[in-house]
Amino acid sequence: MMTAVGFFGKMKKMLLWIALSVMTGAATGVVGAVFHHLISDVTSFREKHDWVIFLLPLAAVIITFIYSFSKEKLTTDTVFSGIREKREISPLLTPFIFISSIISHLVGASVGREGAALQIGGGIGSGIGHMLKVGDNERGRLLVLGMSGAFAAIFMTPVTAAFFAIEVLTVGHMRYYRIFYCMISSLTAFAISLAMGNGKTEFPFVNDMAFDFDTVLKCALLALISGFIAHLFCHTIHITEKYSEKILKNRYIRAAVLGTAALAITLISGTRMYNGAGMDVINLFLSGDNEAILSLMTGITLFAFLIKMVITALSISAGFKGGEIVPSFYIGAAFGILFGMMAGLDLSFAASVGMIVLFTGITNCPVASLILATELFGSGNIVFYALAVGIGFVSSGKKGIYMEQKLAY
Repeated sequence: MMTAVGFFGKMKKMLLWIALSVMTGAATGVVGAVFHHLISDVTSFREKHDWVIFLLPLAAVIITFIYSFSKEKLTTDTVFSGIREKREISPLLTPFIFISSIISHLVGASVGREGAALQIGGGIGSGIGHMLKVGDNERGRLLVLGMSGAFAAIFMTPVTAAFFAIEVLTVGHMRYYRIFYCMISSLTAFAISLAMGNGKTEFPFVNDMAFDFDTVLKCALLALISGFIAHLFCHTIHITEKYSEKILKNRYIRAAVLGTAALAITLISGTRMYNGAGMDVINLFLSGDNEAILSLMTGITLFAFLIKMVITALSISAGFKGGEIVPSFYIGAAFGILFGMMAGLDLSFAASVGMIVLFTGITNCPVASLILATELFGSGNIVFYALAVGIGFVSSGKKGIYMEQKLAY
């Protein structure tokens, strides 16, 4: 039976971690909100000044130069290994990913925001741990709190942020005791980001589908193929990184060549729809306006998902920063539209299924994926999303985008 001393000891520890969660959420909320605004600003600048796209090769070299000042490789995997090994992360991680992601979006590299969110959050969490001189066990927890907060502030999906941070490290093993504190950090960061002018991410125009055999069958088939595409996306990135490093050993030459290749594909395609994260295209895919969607697909190409996949692999391998998740949303949504056109499925609904399955497949996070679907699209189609997440998780295979992610089972 718990004594009074034991009870008050536990309460003291809980209150301490609530305070640390709020502190971490506040710090990541402010930084994440500023980052969110800057990404929007530089994206708008690029869209108004098309000439900046020609800076892709130079920008890749500049980012490579910035990262040359670090003796260790600074990536999202660095945060994961820091949590697992309970060690401090380089103080260079947060400023480097912040600056490099802004440059990447400015010139139109096909990157997202999640890598930046996880690294910014992990770096801030590590910095708070260093400032407070916490022990090894507490340091790892602060990194997770930082990831939750930054993901919430930048993606504006607070519940997904909390669950993603505790699910992504080890597939099949979630430390449930972290949910409470991750939610506090996430909601704090989300509230601050909202107060600083960032709107919640959601797509209310996706229609609720009738539950019938035809829709279930088409949804299952779409999820199955999308899972294979998620596997192909991860494989394409890893192979491009591996062989570009093997063939182009000088990192500056590699950055320039791959940056030039990304620019060449942009110019050959005759459109800028493949540049940047692609949120404007995703918004249209999920708008529920079938006429506008079909017009867009005619204007780019029915195989937009493959072109986006290639240009993203080149951008990541060239050294551009930001992450792969938002491009994966684009790829999943674009393939979903193509499938919907062929199968006679509601286009925006098909895009939403493809999006969620790609997220599931590249992150290996089915729980966070289902929560993300609910946050983005509402609960009306939750049965279909649950089916799609389950099928996509299996069909995408074990390998995701994070090399430091471990399999518990």
